[in-house]
Amino acid sequence: MVATYRLQFGDGFALDDARRALPYLQSLGVSDLYASPLLAARPGTSGYHVTDPTQIAPELGGSPAFEALTGELRERGMGLVLDIVPNHMAASSENRWWMDVLRRGRESQYASFFDVDWERHGGKLFVPVLGASLDEVLECGELVADDEGDEPVLRYHEHVFPVAPGTGGGGRDVPAVLEAQGYILGHWRDAAERINYRRFFDISDLVSLRQEDPRVFEATHALVLELVEAGRVTGLRVDHVDGLRDPTGYLERLRGAVGPDVPIWVEKILGDDETLPPEWPVQGTTGYEFASALGDVFVDPDGVEELRVFGASFSERPEDFEELAAKKQRQVMDQLFSGQLGSVVADLRAALGPHASDDESLRAALAEVTARLPVYRTYIRGREVSQRDRRFIERAARDARRGLRGRSRAAVELVRSVLLLERGGRHALELVLRWQQLTGPVTAKGVEDTALYDYPLLISRNDVGAHPGTAAGGPEAFHRMCRARARAAPTALSATSTHDSKRSEDVRAVLSVLSEEPSAWSSAVRRWSDMAARWKQPVDGELVPDASEELLIYQTLVGVWPLDAADEAGLAARIESFARKAAREAKVHTSWMEPNEKHEDALLGFVRALMGPEGAHLRSDLQAFRRRIEIAGVVNALAQVVVKVAAPGIPDFYRGTETWFLRLVDPDNREPFDLDRAAEMLASLPEDPDELLRGWRDGRLKLHVVRAALALRRNDPELFTRGSYIPIEARGPRANSVLAFARRLRSRWAVAVVPRLVLDATEPDRFPIGPATWNDTTLALPDRAPHRWRNVFTGAEISVTDGVIGLVDLLDRLPFALIAV
Repeated sequence: MVATYRLQFGDGFALDDARRALPYLQSLGVSDLYASPLLAARPGTSGYHVTDPTQIAPELGGSPAFEALTGELRERGMGLVLDIVPNHMAASSENRWWMDVLRRGRESQYASFFDVDWERHGGKLFVPVLGASLDEVLECGELVADDEGDEPVLRYHEHVFPVAPGTGGGGRDVPAVLEAQGYILGHWRDAAERINYRRFFDISDLVSLRQEDPRVFEATHALVLELVEAGRVTGLRVDHVDGLRDPTGYLERLRGAVGPDVPIWVEKILGDDETLPPEWPVQGTTGYEFASALGDVFVDPDGVEELRVFGASFSERPEDFEELAAKKQRQVMDQLFSGQLGSVVADLRAALGPHASDDESLRAALAEVTARLPVYRTYIRGREVSQRDRRFIERAARDARRGLRGRSRAAVELVRSVLLLERGGRHALELVLRWQQLTGPVTAKGVEDTALYDYPLLISRNDVGAHPGTAAGGPEAFHRMCRARARAAPTALSATSTHDSKRSEDVRAVLSVLSEEPSAWSSAVRRWSDMAARWKQPVDGELVPDASEELLIYQTLVGVWPLDAADEAGLAARIESFARKAAREAKVHTSWMEPNEKHEDALLGFVRALMGPEGAHLRSDLQAFRRRIEIAGVVNALAQVVVKVAAPGIPDFYRGTETWFLRLVDPDNREPFDLDRAAEMLASLPEDPDELLRGWRDGRLKLHVVRAALALRRNDPELFTRGSYIPIEARGPRANSVLAFARRLRSRWAVAVVPRLVLDATEPDRFPIGPATWNDTTLALPDRAPHRWRNVFTGAEISVTDGVIGLVDLLDRLPFALIAV
């Protein structure tokens, strides 16, 4: 395997479109197509709202188009990595399994497929889909009895609900019909407290599956396993593995079903001090931790500290990220997961028996331990608690004690002892298994989808899998990660952008440059804030936007400002959409559950003024600032590509990132990408590196870097999947401005060299190359390294004397190098 290329299917992009793109992708150097979920799903959901796991999505072309695509992949010697969704399905009328459960309740043959607490609500399902209370809906006549074909149903706008056999149909009294069903229809706002099926996070129309039941595994995986057996699917990406009751057991079953040779990657967000459980039979993760560690290479930690001080002063909010994250997790537990938390508290009381304290103290203690857990979840599955899980729970309990007082603080010890199975008997393990399925959603919603939108100090570090509250690790931490990867997970995916990224890799590369010039940035922000003061509107006694929202808007504009003026036309609408989403996610003044229209109107009014005629002067100043850091950001972006391809792991490219890709969180990063245009660019690449550098804005330079690097990897894949990883030391006046490493497998070698923190060596359209930047800076190559090399980007032949190579010679035409024998 050389490289994967992630395609997002749906929204007009179907299997035949992917098949037509194969010549381009193969020419680029991609070995494996990496597909978003392809099983039948609700339209417009990118395949994650699965409705029927036994068929390929008809709207994508169904089985005929899938067979045509995989047939051509096979002819080209390419593979297909398929994203599968074992954790949940759509809770909608398109899902016949779910509809059968609604129709027959606990008597349905599929009742055990879904994670339902049948002991609540008298054995009925609580389905939170109404826009008002049931009484109000009935009074308005919005819920009606009807027939669908020969079957009686209840209709509520676009929602269709079956009725149990013999309980009524059209013309029947609706309240009477509803009373006879095995489900209760309720207001969507009541979901957090009353829902009795486990959801994917807080999304009520996604119901979780019980993959621990072999019948469920077999039913949901039959088609996928058939495709693997036929060789049409050659690798699997497991979505949201942390949502499963027993991830280890699931992965063992999946590995047994597909055999030892089919690669499996798990979508797993690792904590700052976390590695994958060593017993998991997988290749590794999908690469969030790789993107985070690589991104930190291009961040100046001293500058980050200055930005933190400035941000605290500007926003008048001095809290650090860990405290903010804990606060946001407590907030989402209260607003989104109160019922699930209450259920675990009830189990906790049962486990403690006469030793239990009052419910309020137990709830506060459990919530605080959950908020302080430094990882998404632990993986306890039996009476034995691993040392890693023990360490994380002990740390959470220790930190929780510091945040509580009185009886709640004392209750932390009770919580800790049950979570570690030291007390509670047979009740304790069941409680822990359920708690482990709560902590992941709490962290995802509290940190990823809330705190990261409310901490705009250096937002290049605010992404999935990143740790903005810790110091940037730099080259040393990156080298440590790569050495560990080379030993333990040499074929884990190496991602730099995904469909879930908050900001694409190129946006982050530009924004990281702010850490090199924090004083200039803070001065610019204060200047812009003064210029924009007349656009801020008072709402409920506070000016909108608040300081954090304002800071986020300015950083976002600096990061996404198009390289081509022709792309500026749609920028204002993109920023408006992002500003509203970010404000709702931050959950400070508005939210998805409680939209504050006055605040949002004022916020969007500010954005429109900024992006309209009256904001021209401010935008001109902002563009000038962006131009000053632009080349350094471009160098960072290109350096990331070189490192991703050469480092341990399988380089993964999100569609479109082979050229400049300045995109924000979805839906912005899921806009259509013109693969035909990219193919035309690839076919017309100039051979002269100087011409590529001069025309860098059109994206062909990045395309050249991707193709040339992948060509080297394709010519010797074993070097990069089995070779050792050797950090290389730079010497001289700019030694701190270099990241370099070698890959070695017996007599085969490659060396990657990229710059970092080179803002001071750049000007608009002037790159850090040649003697002006690299005079007297050298690399000491490892022992027994060859004496003659070739630069794959420029074609230059390089001779080495006494094991030392000068960067003046290596970085003479392009500001990065990948050399091989």
